[in-house]
Order: sequence, then C-alpha cells, then structure tokens
Amino acid sequence: MVAMRNLRATLVAVVVGIALHFALIPSFEQLAPFATAIAVGCTILFSWIVRDRSKFTRSESDE
Repeated sequence: MVAMRNLRATLVAVVVGIALHFALIPSFEQLAPFATAIAVGCTILFSWIVRDRSKFTRSESDE
C-alpha cells in the first residue's frame, strides 16, 4: 500500500478485501482458495469503474 500513489485505488482494495473476508468467504467457503484472485480482479474492476475521468476529457483549448 505504500507503493500505491492513488488513494482511491487503495481504498477500493481495502473495501474489497474487507468485503471478501467478512462476507463472501464465510458465505461460500469453497471460494476460499481463490480469495486472492477474486480480490485482485474485483479491485481492478472497481478501481477502473471509480477512476477519475476528468484527466481524460478534452477541454476546448485542446482542440
């Protein structure tokens, strides 16, 4: 977490990890061996969904 410079991605990773640990794995114990893979995939997906889109939009001066 020290290497991550994006606070939003770090918060997503923490929330996904907590959700997996306390909600998904106790409910579906057969998914426990794949918990790390599920956490990484969900973190990538959710970080992409909540990314800052203002960096990617063009302003009128760019055209």
